[in-house]
Amino acid sequence: MISVVIPVYGAPNTLNELYDRLVSTLEQEQQKFELIFVNDFCPKNSWLGIEKLCQNDSRVKGINLVRNFGQHNAIACGLSMAKGDFIVVMDCDLQDDPIYIPSFIKMANEGYEVVVARRKTKKVSFFKKFQSWLFYKLLKIFLDVHLSHEIGNYGLYSKRVINELNKIQDRVRFFPYLISWMGFKTAYIDVTQNSREEGKSSYNFLSLLRLAFEVSISSSSRPLVWSIYLGIFCSLASFLIGIIFISRYFIYGTAPSGWTSLSVTILFSTGLILFNIGILGIYIARVFEQGKQRPLYIVRDILNN
Repeated sequence: MISVVIPVYGAPNTLNELYDRLVSTLEQEQQKFELIFVNDFCPKNSWLGIEKLCQNDSRVKGINLVRNFGQHNAIACGLSMAKGDFIVVMDCDLQDDPIYIPSFIKMANEGYEVVVARRKTKKVSFFKKFQSWLFYKLLKIFLDVHLSHEIGNYGLYSKRVINELNKIQDRVRFFPYLISWMGFKTAYIDVTQNSREEGKSSYNFLSLLRLAFEVSISSSSRPLVWSIYLGIFCSLASFLIGIIFISRYFIYGTAPSGWTSLSVTILFSTGLILFNIGILGIYIARVFEQGKQRPLYIVRDILNN
C-alpha cells in the first residue's frame, strides 16, 4: 500500500488536477493507496476542496489543522497518520509530478528505504535557484550532513524510515535534513520540476535565511564553536596590535593618541561579547521551547480516517 502525504497551503485550484494525476498514476500501477491532504490553515480555504475530494473518494483522507503550523509540521502530521508500507511526500502546487512515483516504487522494491527526487531541471527564475542554492549551502556549513539544493521533500520512504522519523520530536523540523541525518539506504531519481501552477512560494529570501538559522541552531553546536573561534581570533588580534603599539613606542618613541582608537576598540569588543551572548541566549531559548513539550500541531478535523 502507498500513502501519499500532501501539505496544502495557498493552492486550492490545483487539488483536483493533482488528485486526478495521482489516481491515474497509482491505478495504472495497480497499487492500493491513500491520499492524505493536510490543510495547514490555508488562507484561500483549501479545506473546502479537500472536503469535496473526501466525499467523492474514500481513499482520500483530509486533515485540517487549527492554525498554520508550517509546512514541515504539516508533513509530520500527515506522516503520523499514514498507514502505507511506503509513503510518498510531495507538494500540492503540481511542481512535483506524480509520473515519477512508479520509478520510486521500482527502486524501493530493489531494497532502497529512501528514494528521493533530484531536481536536475527546475522551471523557476534564476533568483529562486540562487535562494535555494544559498539556503542549502548555509545548512551544509552549519550542519554535519550533506544536503543538496537539488533535493526537496518529494520522494518515497519506507514505513520503517517514517516510524523512526516519528520518534524525533524536534521543535524546529526540516524534513530533508531529518531524512538525511537518519542515514538510511538512499537512491536518487533525476526529475524535472514543473513550474508552479498557482500561487507563489511562501519562502522568500529572508524567510529562507531565518529557516536556515533556526535549523542550524536547533540541530548543531557549530555556531557556538565558531563563536569561540571568533573570540580567540579577536583576542589574538588584540594581542598582536598591543605588541605593535608597544614596539612603536620603544623604537620610534610614538604611541597612538586620542580617544578614537580607544572607543573603536571598546565598541568592537563590546559588540563581540554581545554577539556571543546572543548566540548562547538563542540556544537557551531553544532548550526552553523544547522543554515545554508542546505538540507540533493540533488537528481540528479528520475526514475518512
